[in-house]
Amino acid sequence: MKRREQTRTLHTIQRYGEDMPETVAHLDAETGIVTAGGDLEALQLEERKRAVLEAIGDETLTEPDIKERVGGNQTVTANAVRALAESDALTRTGAGKRGDPYYYRKRADADKCSILDLTNIDNPENRENLESDEPDWLMDESKGRGSEWMKGEPDEVREYAAILEYNVCPQLEAERLARESYALAPC
Repeated sequence: MKRREQTRTLHTIQRYGEDMPETVAHLDAETGIVTAGGDLEALQLEERKRAVLEAIGDETLTEPDIKERVGGNQTVTANAVRALAESDALTRTGAGKRGDPYYYRKRADADKCSILDLTNIDNPENRENLESDEPDWLMDESKGRGSEWMKGEPDEVREYAAILEYNVCPQLEAERLARESYALAPC
């Protein structure tokens, strides 16, 4: 167990099996119950993301400039910058080469939106469709099935068939397996 700034963490070094990663121990002052507050690295990364967004402000900065403003562990800062760029909270320009480094700028609406709003709904891996209550992968226009695909089947069957087809099976096999599993499921 270690004491860090305003938290305490615990970790184990096992003789057999996997070591427990450094985890924040949270004490509820009212009940006296100690619970796991999460992985320390993940919590530090989230904290550093907020610090990076605050440090950038309305400017366009390079990664070394951001690291200088934020301070602290430079590896965590670099990971936070990359995670923010991947989630589209930061826009990245430049080639990332000598003479043309990456420049990072906060998205204009990054302070006003949640992380869910940063999801690119045009990406086929992000399955939510904002125009419809039905997920767009059940209305796959690219394969010519549209909303007629498995019409009359319960949503659970259509969803399971789509998952099977996406992951492993040809279309007809996925539909057959989904129908069979639904028929066997207890009601």
